[in-house]
Amino acid sequence: AESSSSSSPSTLSEILLSMKSSLDVEGSMPLKELAIFFVICSIVRRFYNAYLEAVYFSFPALRTQPPKEHKLKQKKDLMGRDLEQVESIDMHDKGTMISQFMLNFGLYFLLPGFYPAAIEDVTEHQSFQERAI
Repeated sequence: AESSSSSSPSTLSEILLSMKSSLDVEGSMPLKELAIFFVICSIVRRFYNAYLEAVYFSFPALRTQPPKEHKLKQKKDLMGRDLEQVESIDMHDKGTMISQFMLNFGLYFLLPGFYPAAIEDVTEHQSFQERAI
């Protein structure tokens, strides 16, 4: 009885990892891995943007524009944009998010191998020069 239980997945993570998606494209990484890759990229991007913002506000003397230009004014954000401009930027950000989503997953489904799968046979390693090319 123990040998049959050891061969079957016992935890939720093992079950999820053993599932094969019908949306996977031959020659590309599994769709699940691609989604995880995009989530990790998004997290890194958010941390990087937060870091840049922290640096911007921590060192006002090193800015290329005087700090007085960045003071809050009536109904404007820190960069001097009014509400209409901020709403326009927000709309463009949402459009960019949708177009990037469509582009990334369109490339995944239309160009097999664009996001390459991991090499299954690890006995045949490439030299550094082959990988650089």
